[in-house]
Amino acid sequence: MKPITIDEIDYTVPYEGYVWYSGQQRPEVIKGLFDKTYFDPLARNVPESLFIIEGNLYARDLKRSISIRNVDGQYLIHQADLADIDPERLTPQKYKSHRLNGEQYVEIMQYWEAVDDELLEGMTTLVPAWTAFAGFVK
Repeated sequence: MKPITIDEIDYTVPYEGYVWYSGQQRPEVIKGLFDKTYFDPLARNVPESLFIIEGNLYARDLKRSISIRNVDGQYLIHQADLADIDPERLTPQKYKSHRLNGEQYVEIMQYWEAVDDELLEGMTTLVPAWTAFAGFVK
């Protein structure tokens, strides 16, 4: 997973996922193109004071996951290219969605990182390192 900026998001590919604006009761589901207007409330016809508090996008064809979080007024955006990762290091997990209209379940990929464990006499072991949104379960 690597940090990226708003300008580094690939806006030419279709995504599935959601963005959740502050002050809204449920997220906006996205199925198709995602563009910079999502970061501009006035362009989206939502009150100017609103901003994305959380977003997760998945480009299925590229196996690319994008996480958007707003922390202290700054967007923290991370991208994981799951196609470039050894599949044995990924564990799919399915979770029931509660506020995503029309979507019953989401898939999250757990990435396991190899680390030397002092408690195991320095042997390498796998530990959970991060998770990535992998779309809606079909």
